[in-house]
Amino acid sequence: MSVLVTGVAGFLGLHVAEALLARGEAVLGIDDLNAAYDPALKEARLRRLLGRERFGFVRGDVGDPAFLDGWATQHGGDVTGVVHLAAGRSRKHPSHPREEVHQRIAGHLVLLALCRHRLPQLRHLVHAESGLPLPEDSDGTAGARRRKALRDAEIILGRAYARLYRIPQTCIRLARVYGPWSRPDALCQALADAIAAGRPLLLPEGGQVVRLAFVEDVAAAIVSALDDPPDPRSGTPYRLLDLAATEPVEMARLVSLLEDELGQVVEKRWGPAPPGAAAAALDDGAAAPDRRPATRIEEGIARFVVWHRKHYGRTLEEGRAAPL
Repeated sequence: MSVLVTGVAGFLGLHVAEALLARGEAVLGIDDLNAAYDPALKEARLRRLLGRERFGFVRGDVGDPAFLDGWATQHGGDVTGVVHLAAGRSRKHPSHPREEVHQRIAGHLVLLALCRHRLPQLRHLVHAESGLPLPEDSDGTAGARRRKALRDAEIILGRAYARLYRIPQTCIRLARVYGPWSRPDALCQALADAIAAGRPLLLPEGGQVVRLAFVEDVAAAIVSALDDPPDPRSGTPYRLLDLAATEPVEMARLVSLLEDELGQVVEKRWGPAPPGAAAAALDDGAAAPDRRPATRIEEGIARFVVWHRKHYGRTLEEGRAAPL
């Protein structure tokens, strides 16, 4: 028996795969290693998994029905769980809506069809839906409306397959995830890069607060959810699990923690928040977390910086102020 992890060379995919392998699961990984951001980082993550006992990898696009059909012919009979993380979000999507629709919706629909037709032992499908807006999003913009429509479409499709074909599913909403092996465009990564290079930081005025979740805590929550599928005999075996309502962290404190760990203090410049920043900031009415973080922010930042120093162990080029 095995677990399929799509997007296995991604930031969260790597940590979910490692958590599953650590407890003795067989993991089958799929990733197309696309250029949404530096493919070399994805390849470095993948090298941590390749050669591990009980891990197998195939490069391919989960939005391609022919590829998945061929993959299922060899591996589908043993899959009991799926963690679908391949539909990540790219910052080039605002000007490429067709690519976003393909990645988010077509890929999700193809995977649902795979679960229905080609995975006879499947007990549970877990997939991640990012509920956090991009910084450039703001209420009423075409990009914000499109992203909301795509999130709604993913849930509608999932509920339909759960009800009609009794496929137990959990949709997980995520906060900003940080930690070792993070994406280059992630908040902590952008801050750390600027601080390590001694570049001034352009920060939003008004004491902005963000919610952060350490990647290993999120991976553990996903694996725990995978172990507890909704009852397939229920009316619609589909649930939403909110992991976005994590502990709040003030931006100024986050910068201070990174400066302390990196041993570098940089100039801060304060300016108006960019469009959409209010939507990405803390909502005072946010729900309580479904799972309290096991890693305190001080520990998480320290562990992130250890990795950052090792992976980016060079002097970063000087540049202009890094806006957030």
